[in-house]
Amino acid sequence: MKEFFIKHNKAIFVAVSTIFFMVVGYIIMFTNLGAIAPQKGIEVMDGKWFYPPSYIKETLSNLGAEGRAQYTVFHIIDYFFLVSYCMVMMSITRLVTSAKWVWVVFPLLPSSLDLIENTLIEIAISSYPNISANLSKAISVFTTLKWSTGILWFAVFIALLSLNIIRLIKKFKQQKQNQ
Repeated sequence: MKEFFIKHNKAIFVAVSTIFFMVVGYIIMFTNLGAIAPQKGIEVMDGKWFYPPSYIKETLSNLGAEGRAQYTVFHIIDYFFLVSYCMVMMSITRLVTSAKWVWVVFPLLPSSLDLIENTLIEIAISSYPNISANLSKAISVFTTLKWSTGILWFAVFIALLSLNIIRLIKKFKQQKQNQ
């Protein structure tokens, strides 16, 4: 049994991380736990690429006490989500490179920044309405960095995948020529 897990560890990692990602994603997308004042049409900070620091206080004000409480519940789920997407990113990146620093570091960047962003938003919620300008700026910066490093990971992944496909094509052509 141990040999099976050792031999198929990459596939098991992909399967487990994908299932975890799908379960957490389902909770966020299809339950009330992922809903934050949808009736008000408020877009919270986590999903935006960029926003001015003033957007934070404005959004938290528009959410009201109940919406801010929902946002905190959302972040509890979002902590699981960031772990799940980091695991998926690691598992599929590991399929295209053996360099541990690549398949570990690149997925950890956006998820670590997401963790910091969530924590800072929770600090803002707990200190509402007394949110410092520096805290608002930091939240805005970490949100943009989170999305930017996610795009960076995707670009690195696509480049590594492309290189692997090119190597496979070359190998296939060489085998055909040698026949």
